[in-house]
Amino acid sequence: MNWKLRCMVIDDEPLAVELMESYVRKTPFLELVGSCGSGTAAFTALRRQPVDLLFCDIQMPGLSGMELSRMLPAQTRVIFTTAFPQYAVEGFRVQAMDYLLKPISYNDFLTAANKALAWFDLKRRAEQSLHSGAESPAGASGLSAAAETESGGNASQSVGTAAPAGAAGAAGESPAVQGGGQEGAQGSGQRATQGTGPAGRFGDDLRQSLFVKTEYRLQQIPLERILYIEGLKDYVKIHVEGEAHPVVSLLSLKSLEEQLPADRFIRVHRSYIVQPSKIHTIERNRIRFDRERIPISENYRQPFYDFLARHALLPGGIPGKE
Repeated sequence: MNWKLRCMVIDDEPLAVELMESYVRKTPFLELVGSCGSGTAAFTALRRQPVDLLFCDIQMPGLSGMELSRMLPAQTRVIFTTAFPQYAVEGFRVQAMDYLLKPISYNDFLTAANKALAWFDLKRRAEQSLHSGAESPAGASGLSAAAETESGGNASQSVGTAAPAGAAGAAGESPAVQGGGQEGAQGSGQRATQGTGPAGRFGDDLRQSLFVKTEYRLQQIPLERILYIEGLKDYVKIHVEGEAHPVVSLLSLKSLEEQLPADRFIRVHRSYIVQPSKIHTIERNRIRFDRERIPISENYRQPFYDFLARHALLPGGIPGKE
């Protein structure tokens, strides 16, 4: 074999990173591209330099490994490395190649790496057959199906959507993702009832919902179910009522804010937009949604309380600064 799988290690524990790097270096068919100490740093790095395979921790501050995996291009696969077995089922739902529990031995690491190698080998053979015409369509489909069986994931989709490394910009993102960001920049200042911007609402009929791109699909989210939106550099986490995990999308908080109806949502911090009608309590300039608490920054405090007063959500008047 004259090719190697390009790998990245992601973990917020330096010792874990060091161990996994040593495993990658001693495995002949793996090439270490780099390592990151957080999901956020990995997301930025992958936009510059996509890889084939991630060895990724799950519990990390900011952007978790599970959330990061939902933002990857189809041709990048993940082997989760974690100390928490309860994430196993969710890991396979996002088509993880394997799931390694810490402490990880080299034998376990090599077994998972070999599984990834077999999947990528079948994928390459299927692509070569399609390009060369040496195989019939049925034969090529059989190779794709074999790759899917080997990994437990959707190999045929990966073959169909794969792009050359670096061809799609942000971690191999599809043109639809890139286009959404450009539309957001061009549509600055438009409100939810106009245009299509990155939130993807089209006309009055869908005014009560927004569409965001996540996990390579457009997901519709009813506005009435949004609790709050968290901005983290180039992406947002939309926290939805009744959902255990937020919807993660490659989108700036500012561009999304411009698409939301101003009579329902308001910014309370440089990193947070809330829907006041969903607030449980406000205490010491912190907003509580069930168990989650987010801060109200000083710059947004007065506009926020003014909003509550204007919409009859604060009949007792505006409190003074604490």
